[in-house]
Amino acid sequence: MTKRVVYILFIYLSFLKFGLGLNIISSTVSKKEVNLFGNQLNYAAIEIQLDSDIFKYDSLGCPNFKCSTILGQGQIDCTCDYTNVNDCPKQRDPSCPPCPLFDQFDSDINLCENNIDPTINWTTIVKDKDYIFTSDKAIQLRYKADPSICEQIMIQNHPIKGFYKLAMGYSPYYVSQRDMILSNPFIYGVMNMCPSDNVSYLQGEVYNQGWTQNTFFFTLQPFTSGKQFSMSFKLTSKPVPPISSTSSKCVNITNTHQCLNDGEMIERLEIQPQTYHYYTFKASKSAIYTIRSPTLDETVGILADDVNPFPIYSSITPAKWASVDTFENNIVVYLEKDTVIYIGAYVSWPSFYALSITSQAYYSPVNVSSLPSMAAMFALSKSTRIKNSITQIPCESWSQCFLYTIGAPYLNNDPISPLPPPYLTYFIQDSLPSFFDLDYDDTLLNPIKSKTFQAAFLLSYKIGSATTSTLVDFTVALNSQIEFLSTFFDKNGIAISNIVSYKEKELECNYKEFNEILNEINRIENLLYNVSDLMEMNNLRYQLDTLTMKNSYVGCSHQAFKFLEKKTVLKNVTGTYCNRLTTDPDFETDPCCSVAMRYKECCNPITMEIETVEYVGVESSDVKSQCSNPLCTESVIDQYYNTLDAQDQCSIENQALDKIKINIVSTLRQCQSDLNILSPSTTAAATAASVDCTSDQDCKAYGGPESTCNLYSRKCVPDFQYLDNLYLKCIFSQLDQSIIFKLLKKPFILNDTVIQDIYNYYQKEDCINYGPFKVDRQRFKYYSYSQNARYYESPLCLDDSCPLVHDLNYDDIYGDFGRFYTWDEDTIGYCDLLGFCNSDSSCLGVNGDPTLSTCIDNCNVDFCGFCSPNSTDSLCYNFNLNNQTQCESLGYCMYPNGDYGQILESQCEQSGVCSVPCGYTCQGFIGCAITNVVNESQCLTISSTTTTWDSTFSLCYDNTISTPQQCIGGDPTNEYQWVNCSSNAIDECIGPVVLSSPSLYGICSLAPIECKSKQECEEAGQCSDMYYFSPENTKGYPMGLGKCVRSHNLYRSTVSCFYSSDMMETEQDSPMGCFNYIPNVFKRKDCEALDGYEWWSPAQDKLQCLSLFGCSIIPSDNSKMLPYNRLFNEMDYETCTGCYESTNEWTNKFSYKHGEWKSGIFSKGVWMQSKWISTATKTTSLDYERIYNDLMMSANSQMSDLLRSEYFCRMFRTKNNLNSISCSCSGDGDSLCFKDTSLLLGETKPCHSKSAFFTFGYGQVIFSNDSVPQGCGNCLVSQYSRQLFTSVEKQLFPSNFVSYPKPEDFSIVNSKGAIIGSILGDGVVIESQGVNNYNVCLAFTLNKNSKRYPILDFAGLDEETQTLYPKGLTQGNVVELNGEDLLCFEVFGVKQKETLFPINHIDNWAEENKTYFDKPTQGLLYTLAALFLLVSIYGFCQLVIIAIIRFKGIISRFELVHLLLLMIFIFVSVRMVYFFLLPKGYLADSSIADYVLVVLPTFFFFSCFTIIIVLWYVIVFLVLKNNNSASDLTKRVNYILIMVNVIIYLLLISIVVVFQYTKDRFNNNCGNRVIIDVKTSTSQKAVSIVYAVVQATISLVIGSAFIYLGSSLYRSMSKAISSSSNARAVKKAKKIFLLTTISGTGFILHCIFIIALVSIKNPSIVFSFIGLIITEIIPSVTILYCYDQRVGLHLDKSLNTKTVSSSSSSSSNKLSKLTSTEKTFSENLSSE
Repeated sequence: MTKRVVYILFIYLSFLKFGLGLNIISSTVSKKEVNLFGNQLNYAAIEIQLDSDIFKYDSLGCPNFKCSTILGQGQIDCTCDYTNVNDCPKQRDPSCPPCPLFDQFDSDINLCENNIDPTINWTTIVKDKDYIFTSDKAIQLRYKADPSICEQIMIQNHPIKGFYKLAMGYSPYYVSQRDMILSNPFIYGVMNMCPSDNVSYLQGEVYNQGWTQNTFFFTLQPFTSGKQFSMSFKLTSKPVPPISSTSSKCVNITNTHQCLNDGEMIERLEIQPQTYHYYTFKASKSAIYTIRSPTLDETVGILADDVNPFPIYSSITPAKWASVDTFENNIVVYLEKDTVIYIGAYVSWPSFYALSITSQAYYSPVNVSSLPSMAAMFALSKSTRIKNSITQIPCESWSQCFLYTIGAPYLNNDPISPLPPPYLTYFIQDSLPSFFDLDYDDTLLNPIKSKTFQAAFLLSYKIGSATTSTLVDFTVALNSQIEFLSTFFDKNGIAISNIVSYKEKELECNYKEFNEILNEINRIENLLYNVSDLMEMNNLRYQLDTLTMKNSYVGCSHQAFKFLEKKTVLKNVTGTYCNRLTTDPDFETDPCCSVAMRYKECCNPITMEIETVEYVGVESSDVKSQCSNPLCTESVIDQYYNTLDAQDQCSIENQALDKIKINIVSTLRQCQSDLNILSPSTTAAATAASVDCTSDQDCKAYGGPESTCNLYSRKCVPDFQYLDNLYLKCIFSQLDQSIIFKLLKKPFILNDTVIQDIYNYYQKEDCINYGPFKVDRQRFKYYSYSQNARYYESPLCLDDSCPLVHDLNYDDIYGDFGRFYTWDEDTIGYCDLLGFCNSDSSCLGVNGDPTLSTCIDNCNVDFCGFCSPNSTDSLCYNFNLNNQTQCESLGYCMYPNGDYGQILESQCEQSGVCSVPCGYTCQGFIGCAITNVVNESQCLTISSTTTTWDSTFSLCYDNTISTPQQCIGGDPTNEYQWVNCSSNAIDECIGPVVLSSPSLYGICSLAPIECKSKQECEEAGQCSDMYYFSPENTKGYPMGLGKCVRSHNLYRSTVSCFYSSDMMETEQDSPMGCFNYIPNVFKRKDCEALDGYEWWSPAQDKLQCLSLFGCSIIPSDNSKMLPYNRLFNEMDYETCTGCYESTNEWTNKFSYKHGEWKSGIFSKGVWMQSKWISTATKTTSLDYERIYNDLMMSANSQMSDLLRSEYFCRMFRTKNNLNSISCSCSGDGDSLCFKDTSLLLGETKPCHSKSAFFTFGYGQVIFSNDSVPQGCGNCLVSQYSRQLFTSVEKQLFPSNFVSYPKPEDFSIVNSKGAIIGSILGDGVVIESQGVNNYNVCLAFTLNKNSKRYPILDFAGLDEETQTLYPKGLTQGNVVELNGEDLLCFEVFGVKQKETLFPINHIDNWAEENKTYFDKPTQGLLYTLAALFLLVSIYGFCQLVIIAIIRFKGIISRFELVHLLLLMIFIFVSVRMVYFFLLPKGYLADSSIADYVLVVLPTFFFFSCFTIIIVLWYVIVFLVLKNNNSASDLTKRVNYILIMVNVIIYLLLISIVVVFQYTKDRFNNNCGNRVIIDVKTSTSQKAVSIVYAVVQATISLVIGSAFIYLGSSLYRSMSKAISSSSNARAVKKAKKIFLLTTISGTGFILHCIFIIALVSIKNPSIVFSFIGLIITEIIPSVTILYCYDQRVGLHLDKSLNTKTVSSSSSSSSNKLSKLTSTEKTFSENLSSE
C-alpha cells in the first residue's frame, strides 16, 4: 500500500513538474532599425514577459559505464598527482611504480613544470567551486581526478569579457588535449569528460586524449594572442551511472534507423564525408534527457526531431533540435513518456564518433538572467524556434543564426548587443571589425532584465550603399509564433514548451530618455576626434550604433518618420541584394545570399521592379496638433528626410581598408622580390639572397660595395645593412604618402636622413648568417608538428606580406598549425658558435654540438681544393686529392654547389650547368615482372634459374622473357606483367599499380635531361607548375606524375578540398583544383573516366604553361593564410572579370622561366688547410615584421579617419534633426529645441606629392601634389547653407507709398552697403592644418541677375563681421560632374579656416556706392518732391497773404479757411521733404520717419477736407433748411470739427501703437539648418488691413460727402442764381462744382489707392506716382485755388463790424440767406 501511495505521489509530482505550462505575462513585437557600422538593419524585435526566470540545465550526461579500476576503501592510491607545486609528483606508497616526470607525447615537457610559461605556477582547481580567470596570456590549470569513483567531469565555462580557447586532457601537451573552444569561441561552454570517451580508436593517437584517473591538465589561452579575456570556470565531478544488466533492450522501429538504449553509447567509424546516420529513441519515462556526442576525432553534429524521421542540417527544413557547435555537441531536452524522437548524426569529414542518450544525467540549473550578457545570449541558443505558415526557423548556435536570433534579455531589446549579429560577417567580411576586438560593457546603460525572453526577426538589410534586401515582411513576422522547445526550464524545473503569439507594440518617444541617450552619444562622439587606433574607433562606433537601438531613440525616430507624408511606388532599382527568402531552396546557392557561393559565382547588380517609399511632404496637420513650433518643426522634418535619403553619400567605398592594405602588401612584396629578399625555397642550400654571380663585381649593385660572390654556390653574399637600406628606400618611395605620415607621425620630406632614422628605429636583435645555412636571419614559417608531412611546406618569411601557396593547413583544419621562428632566443644566444668546416659541406652546425665533434676535430687537415678569393665565409671545393704536387699541377672546372670536373681550360669555358633541365625522360625497369612477389626468398622459390630478384628495383622478374607477348606466366599463383618504363608518358611515369606491392610504383622514375650547351639551356625553360609535380612538395607522388583533379566542394558553408584523418582520403589544393594526397588514379584514361575529374599533367613548353588562365582571388578572413595572398577558384573569364566590386584577377595560373647557364670556372688546385669558419654574428638587423605591423597600423589609422568621417557625416545629418523634432513634439518645445548645428561633411588628410580629392554631395575639394608642403595635412569639410543669407523683408506700415526695395535673396554687399553680387549655391567651411592650397568645386545655379553680375568667383567670409566678400580668384573654370555644373577655383594661401561660396559679382565691386533706387525711380521721386514743392510755394503765398490781411486788420476774427490753408501747406511741405529725403536713404530703417513723414501728413490731409465737409454740412443741413440749430453756427462747426478730428487721430494713434507692438520677434530658432524669412507678423497683417480699411473708409466717406454736399450746395446756388444775375454767385458756384468734382473723385480714388497699396506686395513706383498726383496733389491745388486769399486784400474793413443779424432775420430769399451765411463764416468759397 505504501509503495502505491509513493508511486501515485511521484506521478502527481511529475505532472506538477512537467505538465504545467509557463504563464506568459505579455508578448509584443516592435519594429526596430539601426545603422550598424554603416549598414542598415531592420528588425522585428520580440519580447516575452514571463512569470518566472528562465533556467538552462547544464548537463553532466556521460553514458553508463563500468570502470575497470576504482580505488576501494583501504586500497593504496597509485595514481599520479601533479597538482601540488611543492610536491610534484606527489609522494606515494613505495609499492607504487614511479610516476613519469616527462610527458608521453612530448618528452621535452616536464610534468612538474608549467610548459606554457615556466616562470609562473599553474593553478590547481577543486571541484564544485566557481572560478573567474582573467588574463592576456595562456594559463595552465590542473585537477587531480578522484580514483575512488568511476568519475565523470563537467566543465562549465562562459565568457565574461573577451574570448578564449579551452582544452583539457591527461597531458599538458596542447596538441593531445581535447578542444572545447577552438575556432568558435561564441558559445556557452559545457564539456563532459567521460571514462567511456577513451575509446580504442584513439589508442596510439596524439590528439583528443581525455579521461584519466591521474591528473587533468587544462590549457586556457586568449583567442587572439595578447587580447585579455575574463571567463567563469567550474568543475563538477560525479560518479558515472553503472551499466544496468536488467534493463530491457530497444527494438528498431524502422529499417533505416538504429534504436538507442537509455544510457548506452554506440560507436561508429564513417569513411564518407557529409554523411548522416539515423537513430531512434523512445522515452521510457517522462524526464530530461541528454543526447551527447563527444569530440573524439572530428566534431559530429546532432540533429533530432519528433516528426521528421530524417532531420538534416538545413535552413530549409531544419530539425526541431540541433547542436552544431564546433566542439562537444549535446542536446538537453525534456521528453514525455513514450515520445519517439529521430536522431541524426552528421559527419562532415570521415571520422569516428560516439553517440549516447541518457536520462540519468546530473543537471546544474543556471539562471540565464544572472549571466553576463554575452554568456546569456550564447546560452539561450537552442531554446526556441520561430514558426509560421511558411517555415520554421531555429537558432541552434549563435554564430550560425541568421534570420532569427535570440538575444540577452535587456531592459531595451537590442538584437545587435552585446556583439554584432553573426550574419554580418557572412555578408560584409571586408568592412566589419573583428568581434574579438570589440570591448564594450553594454549593461551599464542597458541592464539585464529578469523573467524576460527576447529575440529578433531580421526583416531586411542594406549593406553600405547597396540596395535594400528584404527577407521577410513585417506582417509575416507579426503573424509568426515563438515555440519553446522544452530545452529550458522555469524556477520550478518545469520544461518550457509554450507556443507564444504576440501583438505589435509602438515604441514611444520619451524625450527625457532620448535626451539621456543623446548626451551619452555626444560624450562618446567627443572621444572620436582623438582616436587613431582602428580597434578603439570600432569600439566607439559600436557603442554609438548600439545607443541608437534603445527604445526611446527608436521611438523618436518612428515619431519623426510618421510626420512624413509618403507613398509607395514601384521603381526599377539596380543593385546587389539577396532577393530570396531563407526558405527558398535556392537561397544557399545564390551568391548574393551566400558568401560561400561567391567562390564560384558573382553577386552582380541586377535591375528589379521593387516597392519603394517616396517622400511626398510633411503631414502638417499632425505636426500642428502635436508639436510646439509647427513651422520650424516642419522645416526640420523636411530636412530630416532629405538627410536620411542622402546617407549613401556618407558611405565608404567597399573594401576601402583592403585596398589600402593590398597596396602596402603589394609594395612590400614587390620590393622584397626585386631585391631578392624573399626566400625562394625552404630547401635551398643557399641563403635567401638568390642573385647569381661568377665574380664579386656581379654582386656590387645588389648587395653593396662589401658584397662578395660565393663561387661554391654561385650566389652573392650581401651586406645586409646595405640591402635593408635599399629595401627601405624601395618601399618608402612607393608607399602612399599618407601611410608614411601615419607611420612617422610627423611631417617629412623623404631623404637619406629620414631613411636612416627609420632604419635605426626598426632594429632588433638578430643572428646574421653568411654561411651555407638555409636561414640567413630570423625568419618564420608555418608548421604543424602533428601533420607536417600533409601539406606544402611554408616558405621562410620576414613579415606577413610573405606569399604563400594555399593548402588545407590554412583552412583551420589542424589545431597545432601555427607560426614558428627559425631563430629563437636560445639560437641567437649561441649565434657566434654557428659555423662549418670549409672543406666538408656536411660538417656544419653549432660548434660544441656532440654530433659534430668528429668532423670538427678533423677540420684541421690539408686538402686539395679552391676557395672564393674574397669570401672567407664560403665553402671550398674539395678535389679529394692527398698529393700536394699533383693537386697544384692539375686543373679543375668548377660548377655550382661543389661539382667539378677535370677537363681542359678551353673545354671548361664551354661547359656548364643549366638551371633547368632540357626535358625529362621516363627510365627504369624493362622486363617481365612478377608483381605479387614481395621479397627475394619468395622470388627464388618460383625458380632458381628463370626468376631473378632485382635489388635495385626490389622486384622479381622472369629473366627468360624478352617480349610482352611472352610475359603471360605459366604459374597461375603468380601475376606476370610486362614493364617498359621508357615507353611511359612523362605524366604516367610509374611502375605497376599493385596495392599489395606499393614499392613497384618506383621501378619507373622521371629523370631530367641535362642541357649540353648554353644555347640549349637558354632555349629551355620550366613552368612553375613543376612545384606541384615535385615530391618535395607533393610527397605522396613520384616526380612528374599527373594529378587527377576536381573542383572544390562546399563543406558546411566553407569551400575547401577534402580532409580526412585517413591520408588516403585527404586532398591537397592547387590552382587546377583538388587532388588526393596519395594518388588513387595513375593514368589519364582512368581519371577522365571519373565524373567531375580532369587529368592535369606538367606543362612541356612555354606555350602550354602560359595557356592556363584562372581567376585569382583573395581568400576570406577565416583562412589562416597571411593576409592578401591569392588562390584560384573555378570562375571562367566572363564570370571572373564581371564580378562587381571584387579583387578578382584573370591571370596566368603559372609562370615560365627560361634556363640560365652557369659556366664552369677553371682553376688549378690549391693545397690548403681546412678550418672551422664561424659564419654568424649576433647583432641587430632591420625588423621587417615590426615595419609591416606598423604599416598595417598606419593603414588602420587611415581607415579610422575614413570611419570617423563616415560616422559624423551620417549622424550629424540625422541626430540633431531628430533631437529638434523630438524636443518640439515630445519635449518641452521651447526655442532650445532648435540649436545651431554645423553639418560636417567629412574629414580628409591630403599628403605631400600625392593628388587626392574629397567628394561630397554638391562638390569636391581637390588636392594637388604640392597642396601640402611636407608630410600630410588635415582638413575638416563642413556644409554652410546659403539660406543664412536670405534677405530680410522690412516690416513697414501699410501706408508707405514708396518703400525701400528689399535686396534679393542671397545678395552680397560691400563695405559701403552696395549690392555687388549674389550667392549661387551652398558653401563649404574647410578647416585645415598643414595645407597651402587646394582646388574647390561647388555646385551653382545662375540666377536672373547673371547679366548684371557677369564675373564668377568665390566669396570668403569675414569672421568678425560675418559678411561675405569676393575673393577675386582667377584660376577657375566650370566643369560638369554627374550631370551637375560645378564652379572650380584654385585657392592659394589658404587660412586655417576658410569659408567659400560660389558667387557672381560686378567689376570694381569695392568702389561701388550704395543706391536705394534705380535712376527711373529716383526721377519719379524727385518729380513728386518738386510737384509738392510747387504746391507748398503756392500754399506759402496764401499764408503770406493771410498774414498781410490780418496785419492790415482787414480780417481780425478767426477764420477756418486760414486753418485749412495752413494745414494744406504743412501737408504738402512734409510730403515735399519726404520725397526729397527718400532717394538718399535717409529714412531707411526708421519707423518714426514712417509715422511722421507718411502717416501723420495723411491724417492732416483728412483734417483739411473735414473742415470743408463740416462747413458744407452746416450750410446744407442747418442753414438752407432753416434749422433752429443754425442760430449758433460757429459753436456747432467747431464742435463737429473737433469731434471728427479727435476720432480720426485716436484711430491713428491706436493703429500705430498696435502695429508697433505686434511685431514678430523673429529669432532664427531653427538654427542654421532651416531659415524662416522675417516678414510681417500675422497680427501686423490684421492691423494693416484694419488701417487700410479705416483709411479707405475715411476716404470713401469724405469723397461721398463731397459729392453729396457739394452737389446739394451747387444745386441750391444754381436755383438762386437762376432768379438773379449775381456774377459773384455764379463764380462761387463754379468753384463749388470744381471742388466737389475733384475732391470727391480724388478721395474715392484714394480709397482704391490705399487698398491697392496694401494688397500689392511690391507696388510700382509709377502706380504710387500717379496715385499721389491724383489723390493728393490735385486736391491740394484745388483747395488752394478755390480758397485763394488774394481777393481778401480788397475787402472793406467794415466787414469786421457787421453783425449776423441780417442773416438771422426772416427772409424768403434763399440767395440772401446764402450770402449772409457766407459772409458770416468767411465765405465757404471765398473769392473776395
